[in-house]
Amino acid sequence: MSNKEESTYQNLLRDYVYFLLEDAHEAKAKRDKARGTPDESFYTGSLLGFHRSISLLQQYVESFGIPLEEIGLDKIVPDKDFV
Repeated sequence: MSNKEESTYQNLLRDYVYFLLEDAHEAKAKRDKARGTPDESFYTGSLLGFHRSISLLQQYVESFGIPLEEIGLDKIVPDKDFV
């Protein structure tokens, strides 16, 4: 793989993680705002989907030997941040 191709994949992954985390934080805020309402279950389910996706992504990234900090996943703890 050329350096240009590698850079493209790194940028893609970094951007994907950025937007995924942005959406996950938004889902958590919506769930927190909806506590005690009929919408709480919907937003909780959405947040659990983000939790699972981010957890899996962290595991796969590490299994490929990519440091989590390279793509912005080093400060995220799904079991703490997205439950």
